[in-house]
Amino acid sequence: DLDVVTNPMSNSKGFLTDSSYFAYSIDAEFPLEGRISNFTIIDSTEIDLSSYDQIESAEFKVVVENGIPLETALQAFFIDYKGNVIDPLFDETQIITNPAQIDENGRVTTTGDGTFFIEIDAEKFNRIREATYLKLESSFSSPNRGRSSIKIFNDQSIDVRVGLIIKV
Repeated sequence: DLDVVTNPMSNSKGFLTDSSYFAYSIDAEFPLEGRISNFTIIDSTEIDLSSYDQIESAEFKVVVENGIPLETALQAFFIDYKGNVIDPLFDETQIITNPAQIDENGRVTTTGDGTFFIEIDAEKFNRIREATYLKLESSFSSPNRGRSSIKIFNDQSIDVRVGLIIKV
């Protein structure tokens, strides 16, 4: 449905001619609606742990704020300069958050948050100290193992933060 008003400021003759035309632009945002099962996004970031010597242990802290109605699983890999996997962060891929809770219109009402601590002993830390990249693999599924339909809007997001505590 489009309503157009011609010459809204006055009622003069000759406003429309045989060469007149209307130009309009419409911006529209539509939610993504459907089911998702194990949709995976892979990204990497540079890291440098080489300056940490004589480590007794370390603890990675992962904080997730899930503002999308998708279950989120995460795995991270420490990668050397040749692109080889040194070690994974988790022993196996972890489901890190439940889907955000939504209302009857598909809008998020409560985020699905999670905080995880991963202990790293001195032996593993010595291996991962050689890593130059941390590769993150995030997998997303809609509720009920990908069988429930959901809506994703442009104002929804998921934030993942990773920190490191070192004991010397």
